[in-house]
Amino acid sequence: MGIEKDIVDYRDNLNFVFGEYGYYGGNQRYPSEHIDDYKDLVYNHQLNFGYENVIDFLQKLNSEGCTYTAFANSVFLYFRDEPELFEEIFEIPFYTIDGRPNIHALLVDFYSSMDNHNPKYFLFYKEDYVDRKEDYSAIKGSGANDVQIEWRFERYMRKHGIVVDVKRIKKEKIDKDFEKYFSRGPIVVSTRPNTLYDMNGKAVFDSPNGHAMMVTKKCENGLLMVSSWGRKYYVKPNSYEKYEYYQQVIYKDIPRSKFKRWFVAKVRFPRPWWVKLSVWAYNNC
Repeated sequence: MGIEKDIVDYRDNLNFVFGEYGYYGGNQRYPSEHIDDYKDLVYNHQLNFGYENVIDFLQKLNSEGCTYTAFANSVFLYFRDEPELFEEIFEIPFYTIDGRPNIHALLVDFYSSMDNHNPKYFLFYKEDYVDRKEDYSAIKGSGANDVQIEWRFERYMRKHGIVVDVKRIKKEKIDKDFEKYFSRGPIVVSTRPNTLYDMNGKAVFDSPNGHAMMVTKKCENGLLMVSSWGRKYYVKPNSYEKYEYYQQVIYKDIPRSKFKRWFVAKVRFPRPWWVKLSVWAYNNC
């Protein structure tokens, strides 16, 4: 048996992740300001790194980590009442030493293990490969688009035995029936330019770059309340020139059984030997 997702409404836990402890969700900048707290999580996945590499890597997270942060937020919405299970699955403390949800540790673990991983098709099979040329530099990344973050988050969760489904939602559906979709799972909005508003619709931040944020509420004036850089802001639907798209995270299975999690991670998605060999050759050429 797993967590009863049909009984546990993640919306009941929004205040736990967004507001109860004095900050509003994760902040992609935070790990780069607390290197020593997160360096071991980076070392776990980046085996050839030294300390200076970790500094650069977490600065790169700061430059491109908004999408990773939004999706990391979603995990704590589902494990609010299951901290022991969270720790068993992710091998990360659920709370920080001051009693806050340990979002930034999960963020660093997620980013360190899946940075620059992308889907690659081998005939009828889709496999994982690492794009070594994806970043602009050691301290500046290119971000993660909708296809990339879908692949990376689903794969990261599957490695831990959890089945999630990341889906794109049309803007028209969000406009027409927000609550219907919001009830199904957390929603992430990505916009470019990155114009953020206060609750009255006054622009308080503007950047030509793209940005991704978790949506926490639709307001009566039509604005969407979002989490950005660990703070509360608002976005104005249908006002972004370059792009505006929505993705939803649907948690399909969160097994309690270690065997079932192993089955999901190792057996449920088998691949033939020739695909494994092709992927190895591709990644090591």
